[in-house]
Amino acid sequence: MKEEGDSMELCAVARQMLPMPPESVRWMFDSQKVPTPLHLAVLIRLSGNVGASAKLTSELAAEFEEIGWCDSPTYVRVTEELIDLGLADGMRLQVDPSLHTGDDCLTCLAHQDAFAADWQRYRDLQHRWEHGRAEYPYAASSATLHLRDCTYANAAPKQPRKTLRQFAHGNRPGQVRLVTDDDAATIEDYYGSVIVVDRLPFGVPGGLDYARGPVEQVECMSIREARAWTVTRTGPHGGLRWKACKVCRPYDPFVLDTADITVRYLLGTSTLLTVEAHDGHTVTQLRRIVADRGVTFGRGAASPAQLAATAAVIMGDAARVTVTESAMLPLADFAAAFLTAAPGPDILRTDVRAWIRDWYRSRSDIPEPAALAGLLDRDMALQPDQSRVLVVR
Repeated sequence: MKEEGDSMELCAVARQMLPMPPESVRWMFDSQKVPTPLHLAVLIRLSGNVGASAKLTSELAAEFEEIGWCDSPTYVRVTEELIDLGLADGMRLQVDPSLHTGDDCLTCLAHQDAFAADWQRYRDLQHRWEHGRAEYPYAASSATLHLRDCTYANAAPKQPRKTLRQFAHGNRPGQVRLVTDDDAATIEDYYGSVIVVDRLPFGVPGGLDYARGPVEQVECMSIREARAWTVTRTGPHGGLRWKACKVCRPYDPFVLDTADITVRYLLGTSTLLTVEAHDGHTVTQLRRIVADRGVTFGRGAASPAQLAATAAVIMGDAARVTVTESAMLPLADFAAAFLTAAPGPDILRTDVRAWIRDWYRSRSDIPEPAALAGLLDRDMALQPDQSRVLVVR
């Protein structure tokens, strides 16, 4: 570099835009790596092109042209030469990710449909949320069922980015870019040290994968939808592949009685009793209860032992009784009410629960099963409660 006076004059002006330690300017000046004073001035200016005040190359070119240092095409050429020579390597040349190329920004246009879909989904979820937990009481993560008001459900709808520009360009903050012209960029990974020198369309490279993109939402579910969710996470032998949240302790949606589903107890053989849910279109088998060794089920003219075994299983399932509570169940009274008729109709769970409730209310000296109140009271069942008995089929 021969024109030391001119170079230092340009550097002095550039340093007014970006204060730099004198030794940094002197090192770049003495390194003999910067081809011309103009390259040095552009490099200094670019090193301060960061944050919310960052400008596009076209804006910086206009700035240099206004000062009288060079015209816009020359500025763009010098900027590209700095990158090609590797002189920009290792510098944090960050441009605000919300910057874009104007009303005709191709990146914004490419994200228009996704932006509209994100807002439509938000409106749909907000509609569900405003209807309250009576209609949409559940929410789910990948494998955990929550009540929608649970602290860990995170089910309140999150508002998307307000503008298309923010949606398309508001990518992860770790991405750093140097704009070389209106439609080219150099990308640097915030967590790495390598600058990937490549001409890319300005904005978010790779489309939606790197964009701010749609907001991750958790959808509130009705009881019916929660049932469908649990069915898809039930193994071929009836085992559960989902778990209930240990904080809000939601009931399995299939243990709640609703108008759109009927749960029946069916005596298949003397050693097998099944619990099935009918919704008018499909039948879902909830449980297969196999009698213990030496025990058989029966109804009608069956023996008292068979009737008692059948009554214990049905009442225990309907009221979700504990081992201690099962010893206090009114087996004989229940058998007389539901099992002695031969062959008798299917036994409905709603009828069983109503009968159990009335029986315990008529005997104030005997406490009813702990889970029964929640199973019979919809509002109680759909509120998070860390102290209640967790009921999962």
